[in-house]
Amino acid sequence: MLGVTTFCVQMHPGAAAFWRVYFWVYSVFDVGVLFLDEEEWGMAGLTDTEIKRAKAAEKAYSLGDGGGLYLWVKPTGGKLWRWSYRYEGKEKLMSLGKYPDVPLALARERHTEARKLLATGVDPMAQRKAEKTAEKAAVENSFQSVAAQWLAHWQVGKSPRHVEYI
Repeated sequence: MLGVTTFCVQMHPGAAAFWRVYFWVYSVFDVGVLFLDEEEWGMAGLTDTEIKRAKAAEKAYSLGDGGGLYLWVKPTGGKLWRWSYRYEGKEKLMSLGKYPDVPLALARERHTEARKLLATGVDPMAQRKAEKTAEKAAVENSFQSVAAQWLAHWQVGKSPRHVEYI
């Protein structure tokens, strides 16, 4: 005779996405514990099929992929990749892109890169903002950009022939 007496789900303290499922199993002769990992229990992460099947609901909801990465499904039908993490004791939320434009593999790649930055002690959101600011400053302060701004300001009140000459 074989029966299940207790069912317990426990999260591993070292990793947020690692779950263990314990079944206390008893028989006439022996008592033991049966362990099921993520893949066996169906908690291995999202698949592309699950993402495509996700439909808009009355309220926004999320589909977790593990490690804080999840797909946020909005009531309007939009699907956004997000990563929830903690930096210096504060919870932060990083957007990784819109679903059809950013497929599952690319979202996981961006998530891995951001986790590596976080592991080195750098806030991924601050790093991304600094890169965007530097890129914008480089474009705005290029010679071509400054010359175009000067010409637009200078040509006011000048004849079109004279402006073309310059």
